[in-house]
Amino acid sequence: MPATIRICCACGADNRPIARLCDQCGMDLSARRPPDRLPRERFSDLQQPGVLAARILNQAYSVAFRLIENRLRGTGISVAQLRALSIVKLMPAPLTPGLLAVHLALDARTASDLIGRLEQASWMRRVKDLPDRRASRLELTEQGEAVLARVWDPYVHAMDEVWNCVPREDVLPVIEVLIRLRDSCLERLGYAPNEIFALGPPSPVAEE
Repeated sequence: MPATIRICCACGADNRPIARLCDQCGMDLSARRPPDRLPRERFSDLQQPGVLAARILNQAYSVAFRLIENRLRGTGISVAQLRALSIVKLMPAPLTPGLLAVHLALDARTASDLIGRLEQASWMRRVKDLPDRRASRLELTEQGEAVLARVWDPYVHAMDEVWNCVPREDVLPVIEVLIRLRDSCLERLGYAPNEIFALGPPSPVAEE
């Protein structure tokens, strides 16, 4: 007979060596339970280059977002609101709420809530003049244009500050890698990269 497991997988109670049922909750102690910690091979999985790169990319984005958020404190606008305004301003029309959600990595409901707050602030509006009358496009109001103009320089300086620890000659190869990564993921999701991220003038990589 296999040795009885003393730690209950249901409540975590430490039971007597001879116990068959948990003294705390009555759970069958012979039932299989998940391991207390990840197996060693799972930790090695986290060190695979692709997995490690994805983890570090997420970490870098999180702390960069916090730094930009810190630098914009006192401007009266959040990073999410500013990103939404700048995307609507710079992307080729028509920009729909669904496309904005892709850019901001938000689900449709969260993106709709953000757009609603920008509408309440009179910074953005939805316009129903597309061939599909059920669809709407987004555009900035005069107030939204003014807000974007007011905070644009602090926003650009904050983004530049994120990268000022890396020499320009090292940044450009990173941009190339990130573009390949972005476009590959978009294609796997069924999007055409040029339709999603056709934003502004050519990148510095293309100009070099």
